[in-house]
Amino acid sequence: MCGGSGSDFYFVFFFVIFLASLGERAELTAVGAALAAGASVFFLHGANVWDTGMWLRVPFFLVTALTYGYLTTNARQARSRAEAAEAVLALKTTFLATLSHEVRTPLNVIVGYTDMMREGLLGELVAAQRDALDKMSTHSFELLELVDRTLKASRLESGGMPVHLGEVHVDAVLEEVQLAVSRHCKADVDLSLRTQAGIPPVVTDRLKLKEIVANLVTNALKYTDKGAVTVDARWAPRDRCVEIMVRDTGLGIRPEERQAIFEPFTRAREADARCTPGVGLGLFIVGRLIELLRGELRVESEPGCGSTFTVRIPQRLEEVPNVA
Repeated sequence: MCGGSGSDFYFVFFFVIFLASLGERAELTAVGAALAAGASVFFLHGANVWDTGMWLRVPFFLVTALTYGYLTTNARQARSRAEAAEAVLALKTTFLATLSHEVRTPLNVIVGYTDMMREGLLGELVAAQRDALDKMSTHSFELLELVDRTLKASRLESGGMPVHLGEVHVDAVLEEVQLAVSRHCKADVDLSLRTQAGIPPVVTDRLKLKEIVANLVTNALKYTDKGAVTVDARWAPRDRCVEIMVRDTGLGIRPEERQAIFEPFTRAREADARCTPGVGLGLFIVGRLIELLRGELRVESEPGCGSTFTVRIPQRLEEVPNVA
């Protein structure tokens, strides 16, 4: 109205372009820029339309509008890609959960009948039959473990894993872990679990803590042909947390693979080369469970020299995390 464009007009211009960009449509942004530039030309400058200032302002307005249009288009495309990725992830999770559940029921029946035959409940067995049944039982348990891990991984991805708090004694958890991993033990690998005296009880989820340690010990036994697997639990009074260290003298992990092994269905190259059983879900589950328990995980490893996984669990989990 005064025949000039001061700082207030630039504010109005950016406000108009911003409103147009909220619709995330390039044509709306272009119309907003054209209206703002037209207002500047015909209403604010009056007869002095073709002065030097106008020649500088109009391109500035148009370039700014194009920038807004480019950013909004990218935002819309990124959101579309994210929505598509979420839909694929949800479909994959549902498929894995359904398939795993349908496979687990008949597999449990196979395991049950195999155990009955091994115990002689269905008749006496010769040595060759017993050897065949032992192999069937071993592979059935491996398949059942794979199905259970797939189900657990899908639940963790979908946020359907509740946390049940209670008072937990670490030494009792390690005793349960030793029983759980007994079938993975090897003749040339010495397994020892040691607990420091005086560790106070912790308030956490006992089953999840047991599964974390059991997965780490199972991995250590799988990738160690000779030597030892050692589990040490101790109390860290300064941080008021329990530290559980799982050491092995196995293959070790390359530095560039230490982060990737925590992704689902990812394993170290040496494990694939040696055809070690597994599909790469154990450490993924460990990482997610530690997040639920508000803990920490550190990895130290050198190829050919073994690995050390250190789990730190707070003494008291005050509130249940939002697993969703």
